[in-house]
Amino acid sequence: MYTTASEIALLKYVRQPKNIPVPKVYCCSCDISNHVGAEYIIMEKAEGVSLLQKWGDIKEFDRLQLIKGLTKLEHQLSSVKFPAYGSLYFLPPPGDCAKYQAIEHASDSAGLYCIRPSCDRAFMSDSTARLTGLYINNGPSFLQMQWPVFLKPPVEYVKGIVKVKLPANFDALDPDEKAFAELEWEKSKLAKAYEVSSYLENTTRWESLGFTRKCLFSFNDADIEKHESQYQEYQDWNKVQELARECLDTDEEGWISPELDFDKKKEQNKELLDLFINQTAEEKSVEEARAMWPFSKHIQCLYLGGSGVPRFRAGSLRATFDCGEVRTDDARKEQDGEEKRREERRAIKNTIPHNPASLLASAAVPAFKCPAGTKMHILDLGTLEADESWLLRGANASTLSNKNPVNKRRKLTILSALIEYPGVGLILYETGCAEDLEVAWGAPLTDVFARTEYSDKQTLPGAIRAAGYDIKDVKAIIIGHLHLDHAGGLEHFVGTDVPIYVHEEEFKHACWAIATGADLGVYLGHYMLLEKLNWNTFPDSQLDLFQGIILHHSPGHTPGLCIMQVNLEKDGTFIWTSDQFHVKENYSVGHPHGGLARDHNAWYRSLQMIRRLQRLYNAKIVFGHDKEVADELIAAKAFYE
Repeated sequence: MYTTASEIALLKYVRQPKNIPVPKVYCCSCDISNHVGAEYIIMEKAEGVSLLQKWGDIKEFDRLQLIKGLTKLEHQLSSVKFPAYGSLYFLPPPGDCAKYQAIEHASDSAGLYCIRPSCDRAFMSDSTARLTGLYINNGPSFLQMQWPVFLKPPVEYVKGIVKVKLPANFDALDPDEKAFAELEWEKSKLAKAYEVSSYLENTTRWESLGFTRKCLFSFNDADIEKHESQYQEYQDWNKVQELARECLDTDEEGWISPELDFDKKKEQNKELLDLFINQTAEEKSVEEARAMWPFSKHIQCLYLGGSGVPRFRAGSLRATFDCGEVRTDDARKEQDGEEKRREERRAIKNTIPHNPASLLASAAVPAFKCPAGTKMHILDLGTLEADESWLLRGANASTLSNKNPVNKRRKLTILSALIEYPGVGLILYETGCAEDLEVAWGAPLTDVFARTEYSDKQTLPGAIRAAGYDIKDVKAIIIGHLHLDHAGGLEHFVGTDVPIYVHEEEFKHACWAIATGADLGVYLGHYMLLEKLNWNTFPDSQLDLFQGIILHHSPGHTPGLCIMQVNLEKDGTFIWTSDQFHVKENYSVGHPHGGLARDHNAWYRSLQMIRRLQRLYNAKIVFGHDKEVADELIAAKAFYE
């Protein structure tokens, strides 16, 4: 009730006197006893498109102008003065709280608004108030100041009026390291532009407050040392909040999308909290660790609309769960005492890795791993060779100093995953090229993407046989995308009832491409047989096809591409990217596709999603065609389990 009421008041307040372009509220209610049975806000759709969709295409000068405009807007908002800290509401405020203060300012000549205690979740709960990001609250400036997400600087960023430079050893770096350094440099330049522009627009000097003498406050060494200690605690608290939000796919308020599996998030929250308590056993008591965890009591579920679409925060959609008590009972407390319990937690802690990636991987809910006995084989289905410009944007481009560069060519491995899954049988992820490539593809494709290595053991039946199985025993096929080098092997399953799982957007696009001859002919009719193959499409953005095998919709290279996440019991998580990433550089430094690019903005969003998955599960990445990475994985083990 309080959050919705404050959001409504804020939208109307900002829109009127400040003339800031925010959506107009058409209808709203903070009372769940209304005819809808839930709180709601219906507002106009914001014009334009999300900045995220255009950011990658905006020129540097225009980006700088946008940043300048952003800081001017921030200055306009920060210039609004309120009589107290808290949240903005209409008069009279909701609830029975008598603590509020009318604004009584020129910006509210009609006397419509007031400030009452903050509606932030951390302050509304019965737990100790904590410092939080205040979105719709009027609070101290040092709490409000934070980097915009899309301008957040790299870890090694240096604040202040300092020129942003490439590393001193830049010339000695290898190509991948140079690309990464340049990416960090670009991010730092934009962050510096925001920092400087924000300083020029929003800095409040001591003199501007109306004082003529020097500041009356001074701090001795003990004060400074105490402040540094407290600030370190504050930074540690923020790191814990960020860790929890990233793992649980939520925000500061604990809202999660109904598209996600709430039971999974509930279990992950419990696992993470328990691990955090064990991880900090030497420094903090159980109670102190729980107090730092942002969701030690509950998480709420929220429908989130897309870009420019109003959000509907419905009370009936909320769900809560109890994280469970981790305190020992009174008898044990009496018997062993606090010190003994600390020793026990210390012993547990020693078995848990200290780095965040390993912590998150450990918290990835073991119940959702593949069952014991699952084996994953990486099948080598031959090698193609192509000009690098197909894979990396700008590769082999001429320059003034090198007008005729030697075109670098790359060897591209063709891969498939064969999974022996208890209770199901053999599951195949992608099927490689057609066996008779020259006939199925024809010129000029066989010249552009030439097959250079192919033996009996690299045919799909031969590779499965070399792993100790028979292609006739395959019980299910997953197709990441339906391009000719990933789905050509479906020719072996024509006339069978083996289910073929593919995203419906991919299936529809492939049918359209074949029917019209569009999209460079990368979809071929010889395997897109509608009546002779057992097609099974799905619309989900995330599909748990089998326990521990999850498909994630990752559009970009194609509209319906799906990566496959495999959570193995012993060897951990693997992410098969199909052609979302042809080669390692597409992922490691975010180098976009070259001539094979389709929807760059969607590709970039999928890149961020997969990077988050990798951090969350500490996953190994299997790229679509990176021969070096594939050879290392194949040489390391006959199979993974």
